[in-house]
Amino acid sequence: MAWLRSFLLALQFLSIIQIRGRLEIRREDLPRSMIFYPLVGLILGMILVCAHWLCVRAWTPLIADLMAVLSAMMLSRALHLDGLADTLDGLLGSSVPERSLEIMKDSSLGSFGVAGIVGMVLLKFAALTGVPASFKLETLLLVPVLGRHSMVQLAFLSPYARAAGGLGKAFVDDLSLRHYLPAAASAVVCGFWIAGTWGLLLFAFLWVVTWLQSLLALRRVGGVTGDILGAGCEVNEVLALLFLAARMG
Repeated sequence: MAWLRSFLLALQFLSIIQIRGRLEIRREDLPRSMIFYPLVGLILGMILVCAHWLCVRAWTPLIADLMAVLSAMMLSRALHLDGLADTLDGLLGSSVPERSLEIMKDSSLGSFGVAGIVGMVLLKFAALTGVPASFKLETLLLVPVLGRHSMVQLAFLSPYARAAGGLGKAFVDDLSLRHYLPAAASAVVCGFWIAGTWGLLLFAFLWVVTWLQSLLALRRVGGVTGDILGAGCEVNEVLALLFLAARMG
């Protein structure tokens, strides 16, 4: 029952899907829920595949691709895009770590954040259109899996940046190897099942990218926050799309 609770918590936190209503969040549930992040990504990917399959029968492939990108944003409540915007505002708005963290915590959206959101949506759309139709559905299935795994890896490799704590502190500080390994294994299995060798290569590529992101976060602000985890997911998803557009196109 505890594992089911952790899965539902991951599904509730990462998406608009609510199966049993809002679950009460307990600290010990948070790192365990991250085991299921790639699985939640797979579920979201399945929804995107269905949405794209339906849209391409009503409209042109270009419109179907745009609807898939917008659907992905809505399914996640734009949570990761919000993290990307806050991260860009913080890291580009100041070179002082403490000030950067203050900016990231501010709920207002700055110019860097706005530009980041617009640029990310456009880049995802352009990259998705570059993936051939014969591999489009596999792409929509694979990318959310690898994006959610990146969040777990980034949390595992990094300390939490804010001394005062926050919701992300329990995710990061309490996450251990026994939580990360099952998440990584599920992402690898899904990657191979969906895309074979290309799925494994893409996993390895993004693993290195995420490791570099952890080093950058450590250098700039002393670790990661919830916003940085969301930003990592968004950046790695668009990199995955660009990778697949280049290799499969």
